[in-house]
This record gives sequence, structure tokens and C-alpha cells, in this order.
Amino acid sequence: KDYSEDTARQIDAEVKILIDSAYSRAKTLIQEHALKLELIAKALLDHETLDGEQVAEIVRTGKFTPPEPPPLLDPPRGAQAVTPLPEVPKPTPPDIGPGLGSPSPATA
Repeated sequence: KDYSEDTARQIDAEVKILIDSAYSRAKTLIQEHALKLELIAKALLDHETLDGEQVAEIVRTGKFTPPEPPPLLDPPRGAQAVTPLPEVPKPTPPDIGPGLGSPSPATA
């Protein structure tokens, strides 16, 4: 520490003045613009995202115009492209050796 206790107290007092002033200003701004903040919060809840232009509109006018819904895509027209599937070979039963598996008919 390169300064005295008295200097430390003066620094602390100045810092407290700055912080208290900034807090007071922030609180005043929030109170003055509470309706706009509520509109922004509601728009975010309803639409999940807002772009800068939408936020600016709310701040400027105090109103929010919801964005136009995206146009529905037309279903594809004409025949759909079909890719033939390769023929899958049927599995052959494994050779399990004599005496195992299905019984063979008896011979005389």
C-alpha cells in the first residue's frame, strides 16, 4: 500500500459517491422506462427473439409490431424422385452340422 489510511478513506468515499450516483441513475432510468421494459419482456416471451430494429421500435414508440409470419412453402409439384433401393439378399440359415437342428426323415 503506497498511501496513508486517510488517503484510503478519501478514495473509498469517492468510489462510494460514484457507485451511489450510478445506482441512482440506473434506478431512475428503469422507473422512467418501465412500460417499455415490460413490452420488451412480453415480446420476448411471445416471440423468443427480437432484432435490434424491433427493440428500437419499442423504445421509440412504446409499441411492438409483431413480425409477419413466414410464408408457407408450397408442396412440391410433379412426381417425386424415387431412388431404387438395392435388393437385400435374404439371410441363409447357418450350417449347424449333423445331429443339430431339424430332424431328418428316417430312412429304411
